[in-house]
Amino acid sequence: MSEIDTLMNDSIWAQLQESPVIVKPSRDEPPLTMDNAEAFILKNAQTLINNSIESMESIKELVCSAPGDAEVAESLAKLIEATSGAIDTVNKILLADKRNATMIKSKQMDIDSRKEAFETAVGARLMLTREELIQKLALNSTAANNLKTIDAKVISEPLELKDSN
Repeated sequence: MSEIDTLMNDSIWAQLQESPVIVKPSRDEPPLTMDNAEAFILKNAQTLINNSIESMESIKELVCSAPGDAEVAESLAKLIEATSGAIDTVNKILLADKRNATMIKSKQMDIDSRKEAFETAVGARLMLTREELIQKLALNSTAANNLKTIDAKVISEPLELKDSN
């Protein structure tokens, strides 16, 4: 190794030792299950979108200050595309959830209306059946054919019966 290589390696090593160390806090998150999947997706989508928007603002300032740098402009465009895709995905999840809730309410209303219509039809059928049964009993009996209609007078006083003896 030459003396220049040794100096460069020492210089790089010194810079690495002086650079700030980023320590990420440990996360104690529960394992991903079907029960908490929606909350996980929404939480991480929110974090992703917020970080992307902050990065877009930073890169936008770089593009405005150095308009000739094509790589920075391209990275801004890709970041905007990825961020809008993430927002669109979250929007689709929310729309699907609202659509499912609306479908459930609609089905419940349909079930309730069918139940009410059925109960009304059965009730009318039972009343009609009872009336028809009384008519048929009255008309079909042999005694009913011999019956005559009489006029009766209602009296409120009790009748006194006279003994024939």
